[in-house]
Amino acid sequence: MTESESMRGDDFPLVFSKKFENIAIQFIKKEKKIWITSSTIAKGLDIHRKNVNRIYHNNRGLLDPYTCVIKIEVEGQKRNVRVFDKIGFIGICMRSNSSKAVPFQQWVLKIIDHIEEKGYYIEKPKNIFDLMKKQSEMFIKFIEETERQREKLKFIESKVESFEQRYEEEKVITPQTKKNIKDFVHDCTKQTGKHWGGFWPKIWKRFGITTTVDISEKLGQEILRWLKENRREFLYGEIQYKKLS
Repeated sequence: MTESESMRGDDFPLVFSKKFENIAIQFIKKEKKIWITSSTIAKGLDIHRKNVNRIYHNNRGLLDPYTCVIKIEVEGQKRNVRVFDKIGFIGICMRSNSSKAVPFQQWVLKIIDHIEEKGYYIEKPKNIFDLMKKQSEMFIKFIEETERQREKLKFIESKVESFEQRYEEEKVITPQTKKNIKDFVHDCTKQTGKHWGGFWPKIWKRFGITTTVDISEKLGQEILRWLKENRREFLYGEIQYKKLS
């Protein structure tokens, strides 16, 4: 909800938040007044909510005119909550013994006074240099996070590439590749009239294997390429081995 939307009317409570030392502090606008809940006061003072309730109950005669219970929506559910106006809030802070009482009280009163006077409150940076410094820090963090993600992606890609390479090296020869080698040898026997036993040993000797049954697909493709490059020598004479690309 934007601040302008939060200030539209007074027929029902409107909740909006501001940051105090990176802590979300909720304010409630109802009947042209700004209220703050006991739980929110506890967060800003960095004390337990029970301590705020204890301060209230110990000083009810003084604080009752400045507090009430209203119904608001909390996490999707409507609940009755105790809220304090500006004077009640000051009374709680003065009796809290919290080290944050003074800065928190000053911060809250500045917001309440400004909203009651102007109808809105926008936190402004102390100066342009503070804003530039903050933007620079955010940009540096963005760059650092981007670089971390890039390095992480490169690491994952290297793992995938390594896995794919190992998979190709270990993948068992496919039936089609095995058939292509067999068809090549069979075609050589038909063309020369020689027995297949004169051809298979040449392949086994060249590649240091005893069978093509359980070799890898990568080696099977290498054998096919070699056979095609050395077909004439394979058919009619001694093999003049060529360096495979």
